[in-house]
Amino acid sequence: MHNFILNNFYHLHDAGLDLVHIENLAGRDVREQNFVMKHVKYLRDEGISVILIFSLSTQKRKIQDFIIKNIKHLREEGLDTEYIFTFARLEEKARNFLLAERGKELGKDFSKLKSNH
Repeated sequence: MHNFILNNFYHLHDAGLDLVHIENLAGRDVREQNFVMKHVKYLRDEGISVILIFSLSTQKRKIQDFIIKNIKHLREEGLDTEYIFTFARLEEKARNFLLAERGKELGKDFSKLKSNH
């Protein structure tokens, strides 16, 4: 745990994590640590909270991939973070239907989103 903190403190601190978050991450599963290490800077730059990033690190890979690939576009189109994170957990068919409906409401076209494949 101490080695993780010593080896990664500056990278994680520069990405917006404080010592409490870094200590919390040090006690997590290696898979979760790797996800956070790889994506924390990008997700923080997109305005995603550390708590949501930690939560995302525990999700299935296809949910993680959908959010990483599409968060910037969806936020630019006016969808809030809570909606996006809830939405990402749906099966692709349901997600496409809801996106089409939400797109109609907002006057937007979400057909260019990147799938999980």
